[in-house]
Amino acid sequence: MRLISNLFLVPSIFLSLILRADQLYAQTLPMPNVVIAPCYGSIGLTAPVEVDPVPGADGYIWDAQPITGILVNGMASPVTTLLPYADLTFTSSSPVWKLCVAAFSTCCTSPYNCFFIYNSVPIAFLPSNYTSQPTGITTDFGIYYLCLPLLGQHTIHWFVTGNITFSNGLQTITTGQDTTVVPLTFGGNFNGGTLCVYTINSLGLSSDTVCMNIGLLTSLSENVLTGTQIYHQQETNEIVVSFPSENNAGFKFRLSDLNGRAVISESVKNSGTETKIKLTESIASGIYIAEIFYNDTSVRKKIPVGR
Repeated sequence: MRLISNLFLVPSIFLSLILRADQLYAQTLPMPNVVIAPCYGSIGLTAPVEVDPVPGADGYIWDAQPITGILVNGMASPVTTLLPYADLTFTSSSPVWKLCVAAFSTCCTSPYNCFFIYNSVPIAFLPSNYTSQPTGITTDFGIYYLCLPLLGQHTIHWFVTGNITFSNGLQTITTGQDTTVVPLTFGGNFNGGTLCVYTINSLGLSSDTVCMNIGLLTSLSENVLTGTQIYHQQETNEIVVSFPSENNAGFKFRLSDLNGRAVISESVKNSGTETKIKLTESIASGIYIAEIFYNDTSVRKKIPVGR
């Protein structure tokens, strides 16, 4: 009778072992979520990086690529840590560094979460590297950052060529990192020029200089866009674009915040003399930059949006 009972126990034991093996095999760790990381780096700079703690993890693996460009806690990667954070030190110049992090335990290793770190504050022009303007006007030009948050403080250095001046009446101006939009005045005999920008961080290191070419507005576009009105209609929460005459060719419209992030970007066809663009409730009150693009010409205006 005992033999028969033991025979019934054997399959149960094997089944239990199989289930335990399947459970062990199925164990995985989630990919670490990066919560603090530098946006850009420079030689000699040290910056923190941190991930959310991964449940069940015994530690974390940090792998910087190229391995000669970044030290993790003063050591060449890959480096393991028990805690979900480390210090990065940039030891050589690279246009961009790549850092990957994974969690590990006795059962397994999570997938790697990889992200990029730029060599300097990465900036670009809003909306592009070319535009055209008529003579004798003042309009806003701006830049936006390609990644946030920024590491440390920096200044923005602007300079122009051609018959263009800043609000100080000169062709150079320096602003803080929060002033990413500046007014340019085009003289009466303006026929083309450039706007250039570079940044200098708190260590005195300079980024690459980026430049925008600005041409003279052609007569065809000038006839269509001169006198165009752009404003926010508070009662209906709409952006109103009003042309002085019929415009059936359509245009592209873009609304951006002061950091250059687009909140609306759309094409409008057969616009007639007036177009209304409805804003969603998710667009907060504040100052925005509204832009119209017609052929290779643009009109840019800073407008308040409020409800």
